[in-house]
Amino acid sequence: MIYLYYIYLASYGIFSSYCYYKDVISNDDIIKATSNKLKYKKALPIVTFNLTIVSYPVFSIILKYYQPQEFELFQSIIHIFIAKYISQLLFYIFHRIFHYIPQIKKYHKVHHNFQNPIGMCAAYTHPIDFIFGNMIPLGITPFILQVNIYTMVVIIIYGIYETVVNEHSNYNNRDHHLKHHKYFNYNFGETSLDKFFGTYKE
Repeated sequence: MIYLYYIYLASYGIFSSYCYYKDVISNDDIIKATSNKLKYKKALPIVTFNLTIVSYPVFSIILKYYQPQEFELFQSIIHIFIAKYISQLLFYIFHRIFHYIPQIKKYHKVHHNFQNPIGMCAAYTHPIDFIFGNMIPLGITPFILQVNIYTMVVIIIYGIYETVVNEHSNYNNRDHHLKHHKYFNYNFGETSLDKFFGTYKE
């Protein structure tokens, strides 16, 4: 089942390439396109390191204990919704922890080196933050549910699309997370959670 890891890598590469095309190649603003190109050049080494060197052992450990269920449509739909909303809650909690505990706050600050991020920057962070602030909160729920292979593929691809295209690129007019990069102590997760916990900023 190591192909799930390759799907993860391919999804990140495809969505990052799409953002690169929008940010650089098809961007009519030459100054902005040049600035974006430099951002990609800066982000690439750390992003590549996290996606390959850091992610691989995590995937290896998870897949060792992953026992997927048989495919069943109704159950798959339920699992997708459960995984989505539990992952959002866990990400919000872990994200705030990385902002407020001084001993680990320094690891998350790497991600905030980009005040105006581009899609690839979703994985531009310290390895400790990447594992405990991203991979575990976003991936633990489908693993615990032991979702079937097809559902796991959908969750992986959709999750990467969300974080690369929607949250760090704003190509679907969703600048909620981009404002987090700007204001730092607001907009930690989904809009509804930020409103509930009083961390929402227009």
